[in-house]
Amino acid sequence: HAAPDGSTSSQSLLWGDGFVAAAIAPDGRTIAYVGVDPDDPQPRRRAGIYVRSLDSSEVRRLPGTDGAARLGFSPDGTRLAFVAWEHGSRRTTVRCVPVDGGPVTTVLEDPRGSRYYQYSSPAWLSNSELLHVSLAPLALHRVPVDTGEPTAIAELAPFEDGERWLGAYGPTVSPDGRSVLLT
Repeated sequence: HAAPDGSTSSQSLLWGDGFVAAAIAPDGRTIAYVGVDPDDPQPRRRAGIYVRSLDSSEVRRLPGTDGAARLGFSPDGTRLAFVAWEHGSRRTTVRCVPVDGGPVTTVLEDPRGSRYYQYSSPAWLSNSELLHVSLAPLALHRVPVDTGEPTAIAELAPFEDGERWLGAYGPTVSPDGRSVLLT
């Protein structure tokens, strides 16, 4: 990052599954990303969410975000939804955390602790509802953040060509909330 005054800073970003998890707040003034402490001998165990205002060089790690892998800002920019992995167990959860810090809440838990039932990057439909894709079964769900009760809204068909299996991992909601792009 290069600031208007010419100063620069860097933070090690976690590369996992071929991507870097990062998000820009809806107002365009704050970034959040999954990062690691470069001095930590076990960086994958210590991955967490870092937040930074683009008009400052200060970077803050949000407490309670260990194991973060994918994330997204709420439409009002006050919260982040993220997928967290429990190291060694392959168990995943979807959690929310206030951008300013505060208690982390669990929205969804992988009931089986299986690598085949992992959650996609969370996408916000509104300030109180998320979209996520479960992999087993492959389906798109809407989930109220306060109850964590998923409702399947579409079953999805994976692509298989005999050598690889591709599903949908990243729902993106259109600004008007009427369309969803799955990648």
